[in-house]
Amino acid sequence: MDFKLIVAIIAITSGAATPVLHLVTGLAAIVLMAFHFLWAGYVLWLGSEKSKRNFHKFSLLVWLFWLIPYVAGLVMGMSN
Repeated sequence: MDFKLIVAIIAITSGAATPVLHLVTGLAAIVLMAFHFLWAGYVLWLGSEKSKRNFHKFSLLVWLFWLIPYVAGLVMGMSN
C-alpha cells in the first residue's frame, strides 16, 4: 500500500479538520519561505551590499511569520 494512500485514509477517517487559521498561515509561510529561498540566491550572487543588509531583516520577518502556524499546530496538538 502506498504511503500517500495510507495518510489520505487516516486523514479522511480521523474526523479531525485542520483549522482555517493553521491552514492559511501555514500555506502563506511556505510561499514566503520559497520566495525567501529565491531571494537568498539572488542576493548571494547578484545583490548589492544594501540588499545583503536588508535581507536579514526580511529573514527575521519570514521566521516570525512561520512561527504562527508552528505554534498554532503545537497548541492544537496539545489540546487534543
